Amino acid sequence: MIALCRLAGLRRGEAAALPWSAVDWEKRRLTVYAEKTATTDGEGGKRVIPIEPRLHDLLLGAFSDAKAGQQRVCNISDNNLLRDFAVIRHRAGLEAWSEPFQVMRRNRETDWAQVHPQHAVSEWLGHDITVSARFYLKVPEALYEKVAGTTAPAAPQNGSAAGAPQNAPQTAPSA
Repeated sequence: MIALCRLAGLRRGEAAALPWSAVDWEKRRLTVYAEKTATTDGEGGKRVIPIEPRLHDLLLGAFSDAKAGQQRVCNISDNNLLRDFAVIRHRAGLEAWSEPFQVMRRNRETDWAQVHPQHAVSEWLGHDITVSARFYLKVPEALYEKVAGTTAPAAPQNGSAAGAPQNAPQTAPSA
């Protein structure tokens, strides 16, 4: 469930309802039917998502562990998923998120948007590019660091400003 939400960007309900028949092992793709975006012609809610290698390995493991006749990838009830996720998160020692399944989906979009064309990412996630820009795309700290040619801020040294080199100006340059 968590892998489908984080590594494929599925909504919680989509992951819970995903049947094994939606997994194309040969092409490494998932076909997702989303009631949220369905249209009267029945095609609007269908989208195809690539299966990245980490997710492929997890799906193979889940498939080999699946009970005979199990129809859905996630053989769990979607009741109390937030509560159950909170227990797992707490045991793993991770900080709490206000909307964990939405956070995983948002993180997937941000990760994909850094390496794939945005029109493809938006299609995989099942929404318009304007929705992506408004609600999902966030600039990660690592991108700032990459462009600046730095890594994590260094500890202050000899009374200098936090993370600033000793010869760096302490105030913004005047125009």
